[in-house]
Amino acid sequence: MQEVYRLLGDIYLRLGRKQEAEETYQQGLLLAESENNLSETAAAQVGLAHLAVSEGNFSEAIRLLEKAREAYQLMEDDKQFDLMQGWLIELSKRLKSEERRTTELRTFF
Repeated sequence: MQEVYRLLGDIYLRLGRKQEAEETYQQGLLLAESENNLSETAAAQVGLAHLAVSEGNFSEAIRLLEKAREAYQLMEDDKQFDLMQGWLIELSKRLKSEERRTTELRTFF
């Protein structure tokens, strides 16, 4: 059932229906966590991270991906762990870039 929520969240996100995507991912995440389903917990966190990135919320995306990475590490899923690691590096760079831009704007005004 958690997989259905996650896939529906993916569909909503692709359609630009972000509020529905978030609600659906959250439902799937709660269900996956309650059933100790690490795979679907991590997948829902990744979906929520995609949503956070689409909204420019890189710090939230990083927080979610770190949790997903931990789950993949526990499951000994090296492929997904490495994928999360690469995405975390990229998002950290983007976050630092955004922070620099914000600082520059503040000093300008």
